[in-house]
Formats: sequence, structure tokens, C-alpha cells
Amino acid sequence: MLGLTYPSQTFDNPTANQYGSSGVDFGDVSCQSGLQVVGGGVHTSGVDQLVNESYPTDGTRTGTAGRTGWGATVENLGTTAETFTVYAICVNP
Repeated sequence: MLGLTYPSQTFDNPTANQYGSSGVDFGDVSCQSGLQVVGGGVHTSGVDQLVNESYPTDGTRTGTAGRTGWGATVENLGTTAETFTVYAICVNP
């Protein structure tokens, strides 16, 4: 039987402001140990958010490409803090 999981995690996405906050944030979700990512995606909570990139990562939350997690960079162009959720599709290799 094929082991399939869908881990996800929600991240805060603050607005850009005069104090140096860029309004850009990176989120990364990892597969369980021994599983490999085969896909993923991101869902934003507001219409003023842009997904800049979404790709397979090494799951370490550093943004390094790999096969054990899924990451996304989201930019908030609005005036209200938002959130975004990153999803991974993980299987037994």
C-alpha cells in the first residue's frame, strides 16, 4: 500500500511598513521521516498576497531545494496582516 500524507503549516504574513518589514515571508513544511515530497502548494488568506515561488525543499526551513519538504515565498502587498498555508504531498519512495 502506498503511504500518502498531506502535512501543512500556517505562517504569518505581515504587511510591509516603514520599520523595514518587507511584507515577504517564506514558509516550509516537511514530510515525515522516510517519506519523499512529490508535490505541494500554498493557499493565501487575502487578495493582496502574491505567491512569488513554490517548490520542493529539503524540509529544513532554509529554502534549500530538495525532496523532503515543500516551501513557498509569499508577499503581502496589502495594509492588513495575513496568513498563508503551505501544503506538501508526501509518499513512500
